[in-house]
Amino acid sequence: MAAERETSHFFKIIRHSTLQHKKLGIPEVFVKKFGNELSTVAKLTVPNGGVWNVELTKDGRNIWFHGGWPEFVEYHSISNGYFLLFRYLKNSTFHVLIFDMSACEIRYPHCCVERKDNNLDEIEDEDSVEIIGSLTPKPPASDSTASFESPIFRCSYEAQSKRRKIEEVVDLNELDFTGDESEHKLLDALEKMRINVKTNFQCIKAEEKVRAIAAAKLFRPKNPSFMVIMRPRDLCKGTMYVPFKFAKKYLISRDAELIKLHDRDGREWSVKFRNREGGCEGGDFIHGWTKFTKDKNLKKGDICMFELIRKNIVLKVSVFRSSTNIF
Repeated sequence: MAAERETSHFFKIIRHSTLQHKKLGIPEVFVKKFGNELSTVAKLTVPNGGVWNVELTKDGRNIWFHGGWPEFVEYHSISNGYFLLFRYLKNSTFHVLIFDMSACEIRYPHCCVERKDNNLDEIEDEDSVEIIGSLTPKPPASDSTASFESPIFRCSYEAQSKRRKIEEVVDLNELDFTGDESEHKLLDALEKMRINVKTNFQCIKAEEKVRAIAAAKLFRPKNPSFMVIMRPRDLCKGTMYVPFKFAKKYLISRDAELIKLHDRDGREWSVKFRNREGGCEGGDFIHGWTKFTKDKNLKKGDICMFELIRKNIVLKVSVFRSSTNIF
């Protein structure tokens, strides 16, 4: 038993070549013992509670941490000479301790990890609003208040759980945004989708619901789109969940491919998309997502709108900040 505990740990000293190759090899002795049980994606946990999904590349007896590894390195400011201690926890999960050139453990970047209720520890909730079709304004009414025609506003709450997945459809004929009543109807619809309920057991505030409505009113996409309210996991894990319906229709054939993200200033980012369970549960933006969140200075509560503007796949991203009333 003691021998098994010894071989369930390994360490790596980071060299310039490691940083240049943007991948990290797993020791051969460890691979011989545990390689067959490793999946294509590993989870790296760190002492601050952060969890990172990193792709594993296999070539014969060689296995590397690859896709998502550069983001892990960048986020923790890992440099030449750093010492990393890996403890294998089974199920392709590793706990990682990071030591710098002082030979002491680093101060890990603050990561707001949301606690899970012990009675509901199998449920991981995702907040998403998916807008399919176009929101086409009618000619201005006599009171100069715009209303909308009848596309379908799909709010899909994806609970990635073995126990439930809830979807809801709201017709914008009933929600022309001309008065308080229509906004209350949309709020009620969002509540049915659990978008008002706690995500990983942290409740969405009332003002976030109002901001989500305002974002939907102002966005008016001409193309298929989805909306995500940023949560700490989107900013700390190096991945972001893409709603099931959008991913299934537009991204499922793009598994492991790079997706282009554009903002209104003309800046561009490349992120890799990965299917969940062969595309049956949506997918995630992985490699490149951390750089995007840092460059855009995204914070918890920010609303990101993703609009498909090219078939080859290019998404236009609009950000509605949580820290200001200016969209």
